[in-house]
Amino acid sequence: MTRISRDRSRWTVVLIVAATFVLVSGRSPDGPASAAVPDSAAPGSHAGHQSGVSSPQSSPGRPVDYRPVLGEPFRSTVVTRFVRDNGCRGDGARYRCSTAGLELLVKDGRVYQAVLVGPHVRGFFYYTGALPAGLAWSDNRVEVEQKLGRPPIFVPSSRYARAVSTYPKLGLSLTFDPAAGSSPAAELCHVYVTAPT
Repeated sequence: MTRISRDRSRWTVVLIVAATFVLVSGRSPDGPASAAVPDSAAPGSHAGHQSGVSSPQSSPGRPVDYRPVLGEPFRSTVVTRFVRDNGCRGDGARYRCSTAGLELLVKDGRVYQAVLVGPHVRGFFYYTGALPAGLAWSDNRVEVEQKLGRPPIFVPSSRYARAVSTYPKLGLSLTFDPAAGSSPAAELCHVYVTAPT
C-alpha cells in the first residue's frame, strides 16, 4: 500500500468518526444541537451487515411501521409487542428484526434509532413500509438530493465503508450501494432514522 493510499484511508476513517461524533453528540463543531444518529454502528460501516455488498434484490419483508416504537422506552408495551411480533433478536443495544427488514438500536433504555434495510443488502429481507421524507429504495444519490437537498455531511465511500449522506436536522443518515462507490448513480441501501431529542 502506498503512502498516499494509507493517508487517504486514514482521512476516510477520520471523516467517518467525525461525522458519527457530530450525529451522536447532537452537536456540530460550530453549531447547536441536532438529532443524534448511530454510535454502535456508524452509517456506512459494514459492521452491522456482514454481507453488506451489493447483491441481487433480496426478498421483501413483512410490512411493518417502525414509527410507533421510535423514541419509546425499550421496556414499554408497544416496543415489547413490536419485538415479539417481528421476531427481533438482539443483545440489549441492537435488535435485528430480519423478517421486517429493519433493526432497532437502543441507548439509555430507549429505542433511539431504526435502521431500515434496502433490497441491496444480502442476508436480510428488505423494509417494505413507507420510507421517510418521500424516499424510495430505487432513489440514487442525485434523486435523494433533489428531494432533500445537498447533505450537510457527506462521507464518500471507501474500500471499508459505504458512502453516507447525513441530514442531522431531519434525523436521517443514508447509505448507498457500495458497488457504485461514491457515484451519484449509487442507489439507497439503508435509512437510519433517529428519534427526535
